[in-house]
Amino acid sequence: MINGYSAPFADVFFLVDNPEPILIAIQCRKRKKSLDLRTIKDEHEKNSNISEKMEEKAEKIRENAKVKGREMKEKLQKEAEQYTKLADFLSKYRIITIFITTQRFREELESLPDDCILIHQENFDIFFGPVFSSRTKLVMT
Repeated sequence: MINGYSAPFADVFFLVDNPEPILIAIQCRKRKKSLDLRTIKDEHEKNSNISEKMEEKAEKIRENAKVKGREMKEKLQKEAEQYTKLADFLSKYRIITIFITTQRFREELESLPDDCILIHQENFDIFFGPVFSSRTKLVMT
């Protein structure tokens, strides 16, 4: 699934169920500015907490439903139930965040959080092959 610009969860994401339930969240950083460890940790934490965020959203909708008329109240309660189901579904998945940037990463790769992968200028060839990598470097750097 490709997400919208400035979406609260990843740029691209997909589910893998075998051998274990994994949700892959891809963050694309095509900017000229380099990606730092703090940003990686913040984005990964945001992705890792998606189940809790969905439950919080459901609770806010339930609170709003309390002050609405009967018809709107029923609609909001159904919407809240959908978010609760989504939160329950997502809670079963291990979240792995993959960051992709064409810039150099100047910090220690060993400092990356668990369940994070960083594809950056120095290892771009390994993940994408020399042809795609060289084209991307030509355009993006």
